[in-house]
Amino acid sequence: MHLHRRDFLKIASLTGLSILSFGQAGFGFSKLTIPSLAGDTILEEAIRARIYEKLKKPVVIQTVELVRTQGELFVRVVSKDGATGITQCNDRMNNLGSLLNGLAVPFFTGKDARDIVFLTEEVYRVNSNYKYAGMPFWNCVGHVEIAVWDLLGKTAATPVHRLLGEKIRSQVPVYLSSLTRETTPEQEAEQLGQKLAETGAKAIKIKVGGRMRNTPEDDRRSRLLIPALRKQLGDGVTIYADANSSYT
Repeated sequence: MHLHRRDFLKIASLTGLSILSFGQAGFGFSKLTIPSLAGDTILEEAIRARIYEKLKKPVVIQTVELVRTQGELFVRVVSKDGATGITQCNDRMNNLGSLLNGLAVPFFTGKDARDIVFLTEEVYRVNSNYKYAGMPFWNCVGHVEIAVWDLLGKTAATPVHRLLGEKIRSQVPVYLSSLTRETTPEQEAEQLGQKLAETGAKAIKIKVGGRMRNTPEDDRRSRLLIPALRKQLGDGVTIYADANSSYT
C-alpha cells in the first residue's frame, strides 16, 4: 500500500492542529500565489504555520544540486545562510538527472523553504510540468522535498517531525524485505528465517510471480514458497507479498 503525501501530511499534522493559529503574520508565499482552498489545503496551511512558528525568517534556497561521492548520488540543498539539507538518491536517479536539473532545480531555487508543503504542489502545475507526471518526475521532486525538510530541521535545530505535528509514537513496526526471485523456496525460507532471528522483526515481504509476467516456473515457485515460509517461520510471522504486476 502506498501512502499519498497529502494523507501523510494529514496524519502528521492532526495531533498538532488545535494549537495552531491561521492568522499568523508571514503567511505570504514566496513569489507564488496559492488559492485558498478547503479541506486538505487547510491542513497544509497548518503545517506551514507550525514551520513559520519555529522559523521566523525566510529560509531561501540558494542551490539545489546533484552530487556524487563514494560512488553514491545525493541531492544537496543549500540556503542563502549556508545551511545544508541532503538526502541519498535511489538508484533510478542515475537516469533522471535531466528531469531533476531541467524541471525541479529551477523551480525550487530562490524559493522560501518554509513553504515546502505548497512548493511540492505548485511544481506540478508550473510550466505545464503535469505533462511529465509519473514516477520519474515525482522521484526528482521527492528527493528535493526530503532534502528541503532536512534543511528546515537543521535550520530550526529540531527533529523534522516537530515541524509536522506532535509526536504520536516513538517506535514503528518494520518488515524484512526480500528483493529476489532467484532463490528456491527452501533457500528463501532459510535466509529469511536467519534474518528474523538476527533482527527480531515480526513480518517479511517476499516476491511472488515473475516481474510483470507469470511463467509456469514462476507460478510453481510461488505456490511452493508460501507453505515453505510458514513451515520455517511459524504462525507468528506476518507474510506480505509483492507481485510486481505478475498477475492478470
